[in-house]
Amino acid sequence: MSGLNAFFRPSGCAVLGASRDEQKAGHQILKNMIRASRCGGDAVYPVNPAGDEVLGRKSYRTISEIPGQVELVIWAVPGNFTESVLADMRARQEERGDLRAVVVVAAGFSETGSREGVRREEMLVSCCREMGVRVLGPNCVGVIDTSSGLDTTFILGTELLDGGVSFVSQSGAMGAWLVESWSSEIPPVGFNKFISVGNMSDVSIIEMLDYLRDDPETSTVGIYLEGYEQGRRLAECLRSLSAEKPVVALKGGKTEQGARAARSHTGSLAGRDRVYDGVLKQVGVCRAHSVSELSASVQAFDRLPAPAGRRVFILTQAGGPGIYTADLLMSGGGVERARISDSTRRQLRDILPPFASICEPEGHADITAAATARQHAEAAEAILRDDGVDSLILVTVPVTFVPAEDIASELLDVVHALRKDGIDKPLLPVLLAGRPVAGGVRMLDEGGVMTFETPDDAAGALLKITDYYARGRG
Repeated sequence: MSGLNAFFRPSGCAVLGASRDEQKAGHQILKNMIRASRCGGDAVYPVNPAGDEVLGRKSYRTISEIPGQVELVIWAVPGNFTESVLADMRARQEERGDLRAVVVVAAGFSETGSREGVRREEMLVSCCREMGVRVLGPNCVGVIDTSSGLDTTFILGTELLDGGVSFVSQSGAMGAWLVESWSSEIPPVGFNKFISVGNMSDVSIIEMLDYLRDDPETSTVGIYLEGYEQGRRLAECLRSLSAEKPVVALKGGKTEQGARAARSHTGSLAGRDRVYDGVLKQVGVCRAHSVSELSASVQAFDRLPAPAGRRVFILTQAGGPGIYTADLLMSGGGVERARISDSTRRQLRDILPPFASICEPEGHADITAAATARQHAEAAEAILRDDGVDSLILVTVPVTFVPAEDIASELLDVVHALRKDGIDKPLLPVLLAGRPVAGGVRMLDEGGVMTFETPDDAAGALLKITDYYARGRG
């Protein structure tokens, strides 16, 4: 684990290719590094031979000139500068011996398929191994560590909020998509680490997953996977990881056309999708089939309590969305309809409007659009207090006379009362839809209750956490 620490908690960073030009990756990387740094970026050094100042701080012509300690180099210059950059790194290492790692965000290496690109990558790895320097990439987006205050990427607008989810991606763009989506949510979603592995010329996805297995700050791991030549090693790595922490994987290259695109993208062998599907199940990895499902699932593992069993109840104020949610859960398998006690049924009849449909079928209550915010919350509390219920999905479409903020306020009171009594079951509120419910969503999330944008996200996440814990994982 210690061999990779310099990628996440380095003592000093050099941004090679830091530029005054806002359109250049090196400019955005330096800006992100300064913004992310817990100490204001004092140990972040721009390297650019063309100027003596970038973003208000002194720029150095070479890495060798930097007076402070430098453990991490962020390489943002084109691949055709490989020989001169390696010569500079070697000079630094011979004099100071402090370099430990390099993140190569530059492209133009083996991913091009050209003889010259392959030669450059071989030279890069060979020289860095001689110097004792680990290489991430090339052709990667970089690394983010919210807990240490590190952002080596050129991703725009990332909110660096603490969380327990770490994400490893074979595609920099897929990883950037997810991180930017989390930053755009209301409120933004926190995470722990983001790692783009690129060409894996040196540091492999297996090494990074092993690192996250032993990382006390990572509670849940998400993966975007295109393919890996050493399939058996990857399977054993995933088995070991999923025995310690929940793992959710999104596999690219499901179709033959997608597999061919994966080979041309990162040079990975995508393999037969049904083989990957079987292997992922065998090693205890939860498979997502969309970015939305991946995002909702890793957040659910990080933020929701483990369900004690497979019994789920659906509480809905809207008939159609409730039926849709039931179809998603029951067709997914792995859960069963909760059967509540007679006393809870009587309690629901007393709480809800007279024309509410209760337990028709079992594990389902349609409280109708006439239900008040208080009736939403009281019904949820009665169901969650029932010993026959392990988890609850609440689906509602707030209306003018029952605003989302009122529902959120009442639900938070109930959740706090339940927790005070030692009851902490998965509650998955789905507030439909979009901008009109944003205020209620923010209130719940800031109050410690995770919300879901769609029934698909809630059902997919609940199926995964229920199956994972029912199999004795975690």
